[in-house]
Amino acid sequence: VPFGHCDAESVEMAAQMILTFTEQVEDQSLLKGIRRSLEAAERIIFVGFGFHRQNLKILECAARPNVEVIATSFGMSKSDTASVTSEIEIGFELSNYHVLNHEYVRLLPMKCADFIGEVWRTLTSEPGSDPRLELPTISEVERPAFPRLR
Repeated sequence: VPFGHCDAESVEMAAQMILTFTEQVEDQSLLKGIRRSLEAAERIIFVGFGFHRQNLKILECAARPNVEVIATSFGMSKSDTASVTSEIEIGFELSNYHVLNHEYVRLLPMKCADFIGEVWRTLTSEPGSDPRLELPTISEVERPAFPRLR
């Protein structure tokens, strides 16, 4: 459902497609669609996501070099937050990029309502418009010539 749209039919269709942690995604066309959407995204937001490795594995793809990933991490320890941040950077292949002063992943230790209040301007702004960062365009960023580590 596109951000801000809340017609009953769209929400109903989206709700029917939600899978729980114990359900495995085996539909290859669905997996490809998920990954294509993430690869094209300029901003990825996780709210109430448990960051289980099984779920992160499903999302692995080559994200854009100027993507923003913002998430809630309520109740997560600082060391787990650092681990999850690293796992997201590796899973989205962000560790392959070296963009000065670009914080790819921000995990905020708050519940959804507080999170929305905290990042409202970010969520309603154009991706990359954070005045604290000078984000490059994709053409300005080059992948290093060394192999990806996993």
